[in-house]
Amino acid sequence: MPQKGLSEDSAILSKWYVKEGDTVKTGDYLFAIETGKATFDVESEQDGTVLKCIGEEGDEIAVKEIVCVVGKPGEPFSLGGKAAPAAEAPKAEAPKAEAAPAPEAKAEAPKADEAPKAE
Repeated sequence: MPQKGLSEDSAILSKWYVKEGDTVKTGDYLFAIETGKATFDVESEQDGTVLKCIGEEGDEIAVKEIVCVVGKPGEPFSLGGKAAPAAEAPKAEAPKAEAAPAPEAKAEAPKADEAPKAE
C-alpha cells in the first residue's frame, strides 16, 4: 500500500482493476485506494502476471503492506516475511540432491571352464 500523505497510516482498497492470473504491463492500473483526502489509482511497476491480490474492496490496509504480487507464473513469493497461504501460493521446491552416479557394472570375465558366448 503506497503512502500518499505524511499523516496517512492506512488507506481503503476501493477497487480492483485486475484479478489473479491477469497479465499486466508497467503502468497498467492494478487497484484504486482512498485516503482521507483523495482517491488514487496504483500502477504496476513491472510487466508480469498477477500472482496474488490481497484484500477485498472496502478493506482498510496499512501503509506499506503488500496488496498485489506481480511476477512470473509459478514464481515463489512471500508476503513481507509472512508465508503465502499454502493452498493459494506456488510452492517452492526443495533443492534436489544430486543422485550419486550408479557404480559402473563390471563385465564379468568368463569362468575358466566356460567358453565366451558369441552373439
